[in-house]
Amino acid sequence: MAVKISISGKSLGDVEVVVRDKLLLDRVQRLLDNLPVLDERRQSIAEYEAANLCLTCHIAKANDLPRSKRAGSVAAKRALKRFAELAYKLRCHIATMPRDALDGMEADQTGDVPHPLLLDQILKKSIHGSYRAYRGIADHLPAPGNVHSKGRARLITLYCANLFERLTGKPARRHSKSVDVNYTTGARDCGPFLDFLGEVFYLFEVNAKPAGQLKLLEKGGQHKPS
Repeated sequence: MAVKISISGKSLGDVEVVVRDKLLLDRVQRLLDNLPVLDERRQSIAEYEAANLCLTCHIAKANDLPRSKRAGSVAAKRALKRFAELAYKLRCHIATMPRDALDGMEADQTGDVPHPLLLDQILKKSIHGSYRAYRGIADHLPAPGNVHSKGRARLITLYCANLFERLTGKPARRHSKSVDVNYTTGARDCGPFLDFLGEVFYLFEVNAKPAGQLKLLEKGGQHKPS
């Protein structure tokens, strides 16, 4: 079920946010309502903050997709070669399609779906383009190595930190708590913000540790508690 929410604000302008999952939106709104929100900020939760958080977590998914990462020349050439192979197989299939199948596709045209014969020409050009790209990629282009790849978790953490501080007026920081594990005293990160971030990670199925993500932001200077 799609829920349309109109947003108006000086900094946001007029925006229409479409949240596909009404149940998820309700859970996010309850999560924000449970924070120690400043009185002057509470109305903003229902108006746009819950929808904005849903939208941000949805958009952040793109940062964990392969197309958002660099992988070096070996992986890039492998991907281009595989693309050309699959595109060629699809061209071969199109060439074997009977006339009535092609006529059925032509009769069902809505203006935004390419006909198989048109798609065949597009694929032909794409195959040539992939070969040119293959030859143009420098062999020495290195892979990025052991780079932290949880871009989605990092973006959501940064957004949630700013949101937490905006709504509560309190800093989004870690607190250390002494714990005893196997007769050894150690420290565990905790605090209201990490509890909040953990709930957000759970709702949006983000496979990352809240404390670790906050440490990365602090280390990189991307977030300093206000």
